[in-house]
Order: sequence, then C-alpha cells, then structure tokens
Amino acid sequence: MPRKDRSRRVPSQSRSRELVAVIEEAGLRVLQEEGPQALTTKRVAERAGVSVGSLYQYFKNKQDVLEAVYRRQNEEFWDEAVAWIPRLAAMSLQQAIDLIVKVTIRRHRELYELHPEFFVKEAMRYSLSTFNEEAHERATKWVAMILECHRDALAIDSPDRAAYLLTRTLGGLLVRTCRERPRYLMEPSFEIDLQRMLRGLLVDSSREKT
Repeated sequence: MPRKDRSRRVPSQSRSRELVAVIEEAGLRVLQEEGPQALTTKRVAERAGVSVGSLYQYFKNKQDVLEAVYRRQNEEFWDEAVAWIPRLAAMSLQQAIDLIVKVTIRRHRELYELHPEFFVKEAMRYSLSTFNEEAHERATKWVAMILECHRDALAIDSPDRAAYLLTRTLGGLLVRTCRERPRYLMEPSFEIDLQRMLRGLLVDSSREKT
C-alpha cells in the first residue's frame, strides 16, 4: 500500500499529462455512472486502464482524485464561458441575466450531484470562482465584460460594480442553497425567482431594449 503522505508528482511531460487527464476522466466517469460510494483509487485505476501504482505517482489518495475532477470541471466551465461573451452581448440585458442565472444554477446542480458531501463542504471554491488567487476577480471581470455591452440598460451606473453585485449575490446565494436547501437547485421556480430578483436589481426597464 503506498504511503498516504506521498507527495503528488507534477506531470511535466506530454505523456505524463495525458495519463493524468485519463485518470481524471476515469474519476469523473466513476462519479457519474457509479456514484460517490464507488470512488476508490482501485476503481478509478481500473476505469482508466492503468495500474494503481501509476495512479499513486500523481494522486495521493481518492480525495486527491476527487479534487482533480472538480478542478478540471471548473476550468472547463471557464473555458466555455469565454466563448459565451459574444452571445450574451447580443442579447437584451434581461435575457443575458436570465441565461447567466440558468447556466450558473445548472453548473452548481451538476457539481452537487457528482458528490453531494464534497460539494457542500467545498461549494465556496466553485461558486463563480476558480482555484487561483484571483478567483473572485475573474468571475467579476467576466460578467463586467458582458454588462459593459449593456451599459445603457443598467440601473447601476458602473458595469464593474453591477458585475460585483451580480456575482456576489448569485454566488453567495447558491453556496448557501447547496448547504441549506439543495433541493431548490432542482426546482424550476427557484431559477425563475433568482432571475426576477437579479433583473430587478440590475435592469433599468425604462431603457431596456427588447
């Protein structure tokens, strides 16, 4: 049995990075198809088609695999989010806010369903944020770029301040929801209520173009 205090190797070569990606994908498949209770280093290695020893070269234990799966999901989300900016900019402000809310709730729901216990504990790390030190600023800047395209329809005169309020309000509420009322994530009316609340905060209906 490998020692539990073994440090994880950082993949530096292309082949090593590919192996790590295969293991992360296997961890994701185990969670999606078999459930959190099936997540063990042995099972992940089996699904990845590698030896347990190879897995332990890069992951200390199953918790390390779980962290990597969530980290990868998080980065993939932000890679996709960048591509949404032109689409969101072309919508009305109300439509853009509604879509941001819809996508963000869906993302929290999907991450919660992967491993409820882990996500409830670590939800703050995935709520409109990433693992780097500028996590919150990254989310705010992304939303601010979208709101800048709708400046004339904003009820708040600063797109940056509006983005700060949107990300903190939406992110904070969803973190609390994951911890206190996770069933709300599955309810369509919860999404509608959040959309209505944020439109009321951000949209100047007298100037909004339809």
